[in-house]
Amino acid sequence: MFTLKRIDKNSEEFSLAYNIRLTVFTGEQNVPVEMLVDDADETAIQLIAFENDTPIGCGRIVIDKNAGIIGRVAVLKDKRKFGIGKLICEELIRLVIVENNVTEITLQSQCTAEKFYEKLGFTAVGDVFVKAGIEHVNMIKKLS
Repeated sequence: MFTLKRIDKNSEEFSLAYNIRLTVFTGEQNVPVEMLVDDADETAIQLIAFENDTPIGCGRIVIDKNAGIIGRVAVLKDKRKFGIGKLICEELIRLVIVENNVTEITLQSQCTAEKFYEKLGFTAVGDVFVKAGIEHVNMIKKLS
């Protein structure tokens, strides 16, 4: 059974989420470790996913004026394809709509995840760019 928990930067769960980021982004994708945490972690809405008591995924959404910015979505490799990433993103979107006056949600998707975000209602905008050695595309979801 999968559950989500809201966390803040100073919690024990944030350390667990950081370890997921480290495993996925640095271990699998060679993203520099200094890119895993930033000042936005202080104010972001953050979630960690558990299977029973085992942490398996995480993500965050940052509020910037009238937009939410999804980022740091990571699911451990052996837990992908079970809908964990979708569960995390849908809850981040729900929380930001309920708690903030946002008109759109944006993200920088790795090109390999573009179809995943399209299924969540996001549309690619602009050209492909490289970040941390990985091709990305900006995506947006307008809220009504």
